[in-house]
Amino acid sequence: MRNRVGNEISYDYDRRFDVLYVSFGAPRESYCEEPEEGFLIRHNLIDGSFAGVTVIEFMRRCQEGTLPKIPLPVDIDFRGIARRLRGTSETT
Repeated sequence: MRNRVGNEISYDYDRRFDVLYVSFGAPRESYCEEPEEGFLIRHNLIDGSFAGVTVIEFMRRCQEGTLPKIPLPVDIDFRGIARRLRGTSETT
């Protein structure tokens, strides 16, 4: 599932492997840091600017309330994305 949130943030979700890819701006080559296992922050390869995040086991983490509280340079509403992916507007 691919979706756009706002002007510059988009996400893609792989249901088969439960992986969420959130991108900021246009796609570009990047490198990753993994401050917590399964939570990768992507940075532009050329200038190091924020490019997005990848969250492994995204829906499981949302359901269990175990998404890490890692500060990001862009506010990403992970719970809102999870609600959209479930196709509901519930508030949990």
